[in-house]
Amino acid sequence: MNLSEITQFKIDKKNLINKVPDDRYSFDFITSENFEYHLATLEKLIYYSDKRLSSWAERPNLDDVVERLKFGSICVLWNFEGDTKGWTWFNTDKVTTDWKSSYQPLRDKKVVFVGGAFMPIDLRPENNSGRVFYINCYRAILDYSRKKTIYIYFDNWNTVTERYTLRCGGEKYNYLLNE
Repeated sequence: MNLSEITQFKIDKKNLINKVPDDRYSFDFITSENFEYHLATLEKLIYYSDKRLSSWAERPNLDDVVERLKFGSICVLWNFEGDTKGWTWFNTDKVTTDWKSSYQPLRDKKVVFVGGAFMPIDLRPENNSGRVFYINCYRAILDYSRKKTIYIYFDNWNTVTERYTLRCGGEKYNYLLNE
């Protein structure tokens, strides 16, 4: 990983802005134990990933998703009125660049590593849904994992994630080792 091409952030739970109250938004947590119940939904998101990110060679297929889950990464499905619109990923033990192998361990047991958000424009339910999903998902991940801090990084060109993360209470913070 070239650290000069990414931006690193942390979000402490105490600085995370309040959840946007909207019962139409919900999340499902997919693990290696329950993914079989969500195969159709995962295949739907993979279809949209193939459609929208066709030039991205590393986009996950179903085998990759299963491998990610077996590695210990967890998929969070973003739902609007009960219909899945996107996903994000997290890992409570490791920083990972592909969700199926370790880049470095999380040395602080109060930290969770988050990333890999994807919501295709075709499925976006409202203009502000990305913002609502980010805010509420960060809080849901912290609650689910029982952690206090999120570490996240994204490519420097990904200004949308940077903007949402800043608005949620995130701050630039270098935690990655140059390995």
